[in-house]
Amino acid sequence: MKKKYEEEENHSKKENDIKQTDSKQNNEKTIQQNSKEDSVMDSASAFSDEQEQAFKEKQKEITKGKFEKLSNAFSKSFIPPQPKSSKWSDLYTRTIWSLIMIFSFFAILLMGHFYCAVLVFFIILCIFKELMDIPRYKERNLEVKNYYLISWSMFLLGLYYFYIRMLKNKISYLKKYYLIFMLFRYHNFICFMLYVLVFFIFIQSLTKGYYRYQFRQFAYIHIILIIFGLSSTLIINNIFNGLIWFLLPCSLVIVNDIFAYVWGRMLGKHKLTPLSPKKTWEGFIGGFITTMIWSYYFSNFLIKYKYFLCPLNQVNIKPFNFLNMNCEELEFMKFNYYFFDFPILGKYAIPFRTINLHSFAMGMFASLLAPLGGLFASAFKRSIGIKDFADTIPGHGGLTDRMDCQLLNGVFAAVWMYQFVFFDEKKILSGIIKKISNLNYQDKVQMFNYLKETLGK
Repeated sequence: MKKKYEEEENHSKKENDIKQTDSKQNNEKTIQQNSKEDSVMDSASAFSDEQEQAFKEKQKEITKGKFEKLSNAFSKSFIPPQPKSSKWSDLYTRTIWSLIMIFSFFAILLMGHFYCAVLVFFIILCIFKELMDIPRYKERNLEVKNYYLISWSMFLLGLYYFYIRMLKNKISYLKKYYLIFMLFRYHNFICFMLYVLVFFIFIQSLTKGYYRYQFRQFAYIHIILIIFGLSSTLIINNIFNGLIWFLLPCSLVIVNDIFAYVWGRMLGKHKLTPLSPKKTWEGFIGGFITTMIWSYYFSNFLIKYKYFLCPLNQVNIKPFNFLNMNCEELEFMKFNYYFFDFPILGKYAIPFRTINLHSFAMGMFASLLAPLGGLFASAFKRSIGIKDFADTIPGHGGLTDRMDCQLLNGVFAAVWMYQFVFFDEKKILSGIIKKISNLNYQDKVQMFNYLKETLGK
């Protein structure tokens, strides 16, 4: 029994010795850490003034970062979790505003060609305003001297130059007024001198510290003017050549955009491009098929009404004049028969209107290539770190986000129309004869002598 008691005492003594050594080691570690911190502070005091200031700033940043993390965590604990918007709620908002825009568009469409042109002009002004007021650069633009005066003056001057050259023949009846005649007669000179005046204001507004930004924005305004000003001019020209060349391309882009979104929401799994994560191959293919079907039936519907077919040779501001529109049957309205010889079934003649071929071409462009305008806009937004150009239309962003594909498709419609619809050598000759008839007597005699000499050879 004594041995057992002695063994237990020895064992307890060993445990106490081990605890004492562990506590000594811990105390030595804390002393070493404290000495290290003291040495760091001593070394900081031994630094030069600049090094000491930098050291203090780092300490402040560390404490500030810790305080911000604590404050964010504290504030988040009192904010109730917000419900995430589902894809169906986004679809609902987008659909409602799409219907509002469509009905508003058709109301303006019934008012006439002139008011459709005013609509395009208004949209272009809104697009320019959105591009000038991008949130990332808005504050800095306010710091630049005469920034908005220069940008708006230059843009409106460019639109004036494009629009007057385009509408000169359609508002020629206004030449009886002397002021209008002078504006037509010296249009190029007036535009050039006004541009020089705006350029002079830009030179006077150059400010030290803003040179690079001012020249960059100066080039930015010119790019916007070329892209949006010229495209709006061609679209307005399409309107006066017949509302069908304005309504059909617009409807094709709208239908492709809506159904590509719907098909992508329902079936979309494979992303189309990293530039636009919401676009999918399923939506792209579904939108293409739906757009081609729409192009056939909608073009057949439009040719039943001369209001959509007849061009406007003279600008008329009287609204709701669709009952008085009348014109001859145009070439693209006629039926053509395409014969196919099948090996077993034999020969078949398929009736087809020429307008259907034009609508198919525009539908293919609206589905396959017009989305490039949207991808270009998406890449531009990513480059400057924004989601939308503006929040003008709920569910859609700004007008710039909605019109990127429309502008590109409108330019294609103008090129296609002049190249394959209205291109006629007889019309070129009639245009030359019309210009000769407007010459004075001496110029006509000179023209006659020139033709006489050349024909005699």
